[in-house]
Amino acid sequence: MLVGIVLEESAEAEDSGYGFAIYAGLQRLELLAFASAFYLLEVDRVRGTAAVSEAAQLGREYAGSIAHASCSRPEDDEHIRREIGAKMREVDYAIEVLMAAGVSTPSLRAIARRGVNITKAAHSELTMPLIFLVPLNIIGAMKLFFNVFYLNPTWIVIPALEAITVVVRVHLLWMTLCSPPDETCFILMVVTKLAILYLIVLLPEILVWESFAATHIPVNSWVAACHRCFCCLAAEFFAVLGIRGTARLPCGLRFLRLFLARSFRGYLSACARNGEEIFWCEPCCCNCNWCADAESSAESSSEGSAD
Repeated sequence: MLVGIVLEESAEAEDSGYGFAIYAGLQRLELLAFASAFYLLEVDRVRGTAAVSEAAQLGREYAGSIAHASCSRPEDDEHIRREIGAKMREVDYAIEVLMAAGVSTPSLRAIARRGVNITKAAHSELTMPLIFLVPLNIIGAMKLFFNVFYLNPTWIVIPALEAITVVVRVHLLWMTLCSPPDETCFILMVVTKLAILYLIVLLPEILVWESFAATHIPVNSWVAACHRCFCCLAAEFFAVLGIRGTARLPCGLRFLRLFLARSFRGYLSACARNGEEIFWCEPCCCNCNWCADAESSAESSSEGSAD
């Protein structure tokens, strides 16, 4: 199957000598890139264990509200309570989001109010996104230059699609490095889900290529190139929108539940809530227009049900 994944990025070369030699070298690089996945999986396992330990330590002796907290120094306790003032419930809600997601931001608090499960939203896996955005993109750039010189001129659509894919992956990597923590994890989760979708859709064709790998290289790689370009553009679309922008889409909450779900069972559970709040809370204190719209819509719906 690993060889099939490597073959799906191949195309028919015009020069049977140099073409096959160059692709053989690139395929070895791809095998090395996929072999690095085992190391990255171990990194994900260690990070996941550390996240569980941090969550347990963070919630230790937490009684469900900051009102029950105390300080060793009475003056510190008085100062903190004076700073919080009437925002006690908002602070409690922020703490609940922090313990559930690993980070508490206005975006995560807002989508949690609208029924999106944010559990471990700040702890995303690195294996699939890093392989998809770094080594495979470097190899894709090398194939792009190779196809420009060796590919049959009638297949010009493949270099064009590969060029778009390479540029989009570079931009996704840049956004991952420069975005806030919650948006970075969201981008990584989007890339992971779409990369898995990419492999699932191409699985039948990969099996066909694997069956004839001894005598032929794939001659219809434009199918894989089109689907790869579509997945990259879709990831770019959601990454540019971000969490709040995605939530504003007509089916945005469904997309967020899909991207942030840790499993298929978790996705079905989040959809079953149908907009129900994950945590109980009072209206938020950020006074942003987006949250105000959500609160006004909730109030209007409650008034309609009362009538």
